[in-house]
Amino acid sequence: MSESARARVHAMFPLDEMAEQELDARLDALVAETRNEDAALLQERAARYPSRRIFAAGLRHGALMIAKLAMGRSTVETPDFFISGHVYAREHHGRRIEFHVRYVDIAPDCDFPTAFGWRKDPEMPCVLPMDSDDLGGWVDVTEEVDR
Repeated sequence: MSESARARVHAMFPLDEMAEQELDARLDALVAETRNEDAALLQERAARYPSRRIFAAGLRHGALMIAKLAMGRSTVETPDFFISGHVYAREHHGRRIEFHVRYVDIAPDCDFPTAFGWRKDPEMPCVLPMDSDDLGGWVDVTEEVDR
């Protein structure tokens, strides 16, 4: 917590010296707990990426999730980028399609990630191979899909 944020909290609650020390201890504990939660989230997000080359993408994704949480925004909506092993869905010509992501990789000559996996479309007799860098409208539905 920055000193200016701490000063604003103290200004809201005029306390004696002992109570201020108690408030500081509680603020320190809250900051430590939040940082530990953030570190765990970053570790969890980064672990989803299969190689060191795209480990940074996992960290970027985790940082975005932390920023969204800090702003009170949902982290379930459109992802920063696709995650290996997850299933995403969106509307496509009036029907729901799913993208089952098998892995994410980056071309050797650039830092542009692409997700590879299988597309399930109710109008197709079987799943189709697919790659995507189009994040528009996808929602992570991993928890609600039978694989």
